[in-house]
Amino acid sequence: MCSCLDVVVPELGSRQEARLIEHILDELQAAPTDMMAAYRGDYRWVQAHEPVRLAKAPGRPQQLRDKGTYLISGGLGRIGLAFAEYLARAVQARLVLVGRSALPRREGWADWLATRGEEDAASRAIRKVQELERLGAEVLVAQGDVADREQMRQVLTTARQRFGTLHGVIHAAGIVGLQSFHLAREVGQAQADEQFRPKARGLLVLHELLAGEELDFAVLLSSLAGVLGGPGVTAYGAANLFLDAFARAHGRASSIPWMSINWDGWHKERAASGLVGGADLTELVLSVEEGVEAFGRLLATSGLTQVAVSTGDLPARLERWVKPKPAGRLAASQPHDKAATHARPELATPFAAPRDDLERTVVQIWQELFGIDRVGVHDNFFDLGGTSLTAIQLMSRLRSVYEVVPSLQTVLFQTPTVAGLAQAIAQTRLEQVEAGVLDEVLKEVEGLPPQEVEEALTREFHALTKRNGADE
Repeated sequence: MCSCLDVVVPELGSRQEARLIEHILDELQAAPTDMMAAYRGDYRWVQAHEPVRLAKAPGRPQQLRDKGTYLISGGLGRIGLAFAEYLARAVQARLVLVGRSALPRREGWADWLATRGEEDAASRAIRKVQELERLGAEVLVAQGDVADREQMRQVLTTARQRFGTLHGVIHAAGIVGLQSFHLAREVGQAQADEQFRPKARGLLVLHELLAGEELDFAVLLSSLAGVLGGPGVTAYGAANLFLDAFARAHGRASSIPWMSINWDGWHKERAASGLVGGADLTELVLSVEEGVEAFGRLLATSGLTQVAVSTGDLPARLERWVKPKPAGRLAASQPHDKAATHARPELATPFAAPRDDLERTVVQIWQELFGIDRVGVHDNFFDLGGTSLTAIQLMSRLRSVYEVVPSLQTVLFQTPTVAGLAQAIAQTRLEQVEAGVLDEVLKEVEGLPPQEVEEALTREFHALTKRNGADE
């Protein structure tokens, strides 16, 4: 468990400094009980979450104006478009939808829709914009990187020229989806920038460019990942924590009422119930309708700087994440508890039994994670109901058996079957062995004449290809 301790550094050499050192030592020696604690003098404060039920207000929220002008960063994303539709229905809003990708010019929309399929992303966005306009909204689609100051300055200039005063902002820009999940050891500068650029840097750009504005509201779309944490969301959770901290720091002191909303997961519609990793996780997602309803109720409630929207008992979920039960070591020969499983679902892929010990071990792990009595080596991870959480659990179980395993991204996107995963594990282990052999060879040939170095490397190469069963 990792905990955060908030302190105010006292004067050097003072009595308060000595007392603070005593408190910190007590914290380090005691068993961790809280994710966050703060010391103010001799008082220890801990963070708590209180459930609040927001009643549905009659009519529209008072913060919304008829034909008000509202900017949505990430406005062409699924959640951004859901809020745009809400504003269109409620007040026939004038909408500024900001996205990194440009849509075709309006005069070419008809031809574009006629020649592209239903799955084309631009086509889906065009149809949604057309729907917003049928609902009475005026829509300006603006291409811009929210983290680029000059691009956003131009977006705001264009928006004001067309619509006049800006009345509200929804900061929904960000990278979501399974591709954003990385184990902590896999997170580097690139993964951090991927999350912090749209969320944190984008927010700072908006804050600078909107200075002096008297907006009715400014909503930051954060995530419960900033509250619950969890494996795989190191950079994503940290970026959302920045939004939360910003809202708390500026929400009451600024002329702009900033509010950060820690959203639970969204889904197009509530999925059918199914066991994933021993918990009914599909029941914890919000449908679009539920999310929009919650958004309307939050807009109608004044004085909030941060609020978590959780479909389940948040303290219980915190307890589960903060104090998880150890996965334990799984042996290949360990018997499987069939009482805890259900029948194999109907899949397009026919069942294929494992062919070696490695595939049998991976199959057993999958069966226990999904609660399925028969998993075939060609079954797809996502067809079985796999989610980002299941993938993290899978990686944890694999590491309890094998010291070297592929990356999370490899598991999710390149080898989402038992057969592919087993092959990737074997290849990863082989590469480690080969790297070790190469290090030994280089040590042996150090200082030898070039001809003898070439002969030694050739011998080792032939030995490796022979061990791997490759043609020389």
